[in-house]
Amino acid sequence: MYIQVLTFRLNNDHDHKETVHFCRTATLGLAEFDGFVSVTPGATVEPGTVSSMIVWRDWKAVESFRHSELYARMQMSPSFDELDDRAFGVDTGNTTVGRLSELLAVA
Repeated sequence: MYIQVLTFRLNNDHDHKETVHFCRTATLGLAEFDGFVSVTPGATVEPGTVSSMIVWRDWKAVESFRHSELYARMQMSPSFDELDDRAFGVDTGNTTVGRLSELLAVA
């Protein structure tokens, strides 16, 4: 299981509420990807930044998303100055995929 954290640094030239809405709607397309498990809605973590956390079944799914048109559109959006993308593996141990998703959704 892999967790990908996308942090969008917002462009000050665009309306903050509109940009947060864009971040949230952009992640709706993630369900189309094989290996997608869950996503937390985009949330303001500090002024000028919005983050989303995506849970993927495997590394292949992370790479597939990173090479997608949706990902390219996120990177090229004029609403953002920068898109920070970090992904890391998680040892689920005895935790089922569904339970881990629930825990991450709460976070």
